[in-house]
Amino acid sequence: MINFKAFASVCVLTSLLSVSSVLAMNGGGEFSDELVFGKPVARHTPAALKEAGERYTAFMTKAGQSNTPITQEDIDKVFAHKCTKTVNFKDILTESSMLIEQLAAARKKVGKWTMNDITINPNPYCGYCAIQFTWVGENAPKNFVKADLHANESGMFFWINEAYNECDVTLGTKPVDAKEGVAEVSQ
Repeated sequence: MINFKAFASVCVLTSLLSVSSVLAMNGGGEFSDELVFGKPVARHTPAALKEAGERYTAFMTKAGQSNTPITQEDIDKVFAHKCTKTVNFKDILTESSMLIEQLAAARKKVGKWTMNDITINPNPYCGYCAIQFTWVGENAPKNFVKADLHANESGMFFWINEAYNECDVTLGTKPVDAKEGVAEVSQ
């Protein structure tokens, strides 16, 4: 049997949460007092965050494919001056100007790279854009990447949080032995 009083309470609470989320998003690029992972939250519309995510993917595609090095002008179109880049839980830079050297070193190591299967998911409540894609370099295996990009009040990214996970790796098992036809579980 349905408890209509409890059901009505849940509906009212859900409506109030939805209204407060919409009110928070309508502030545009205003910072709130709220912190997410210790960083201030800027409120943006989903469309604005999606557009910022598209700038990031265009930037990374250019960095991976272009024969011309990335310039500070390219960086300034996407990233805030004070920008932290975290890769697999390790902070690797704290200013966007450091991206020039970091991307040049990556390019030297892995060669040209491509990004495919790109999905952009804006999250206006938390003020970031989650982007998922596959990434492969000439000298690097295919990786699945999730990048959470946190935008400031101007829509520029001040925190890049990327996680790389090599594809086609089965964790916790050894390859199937053709003779046995069974995969062994590794310790």
